[in-house]
Amino acid sequence: MRKHQLWPLLLPFSFILLAAIFSPLNGWMKSHGFECMLRKATGLYCAGCGGTRCAKSMLIGDLQSAMSHNAFITIGFFIFIAVSTYLIIRVTVLGLAAPKIGKDAPWWIGAGITAIVIFTIMRNLPSSPWSYLAP
Repeated sequence: MRKHQLWPLLLPFSFILLAAIFSPLNGWMKSHGFECMLRKATGLYCAGCGGTRCAKSMLIGDLQSAMSHNAFITIGFFIFIAVSTYLIIRVTVLGLAAPKIGKDAPWWIGAGITAIVIFTIMRNLPSSPWSYLAP
């Protein structure tokens, strides 16, 4: 019998756990006046600005509102779901081993950081065609 790594099965469970933690945390953050430190210090939007409102909109199923609050997080959510589904099918249905985590890590990390930097710059450009990316 072949041994398979089951780490891909942890992805949806971690998402469910984060969603369960987010609801009470959102209320606490709102009552304590939590706001983005970068926005407060510089007046610029970071890549995560609007993320709390985006996550709340996604939890209630309002994808249009989620996209208007933070398109990067909304699109990232669907990429996460697609990759999780692929990995779960690969491990459970097809019986293939899960890919090694460290094999392509430098490429994915670099691509992720680049995407975050580009998104942050685009949403802070004044009067540009990308200004709709601001929350």
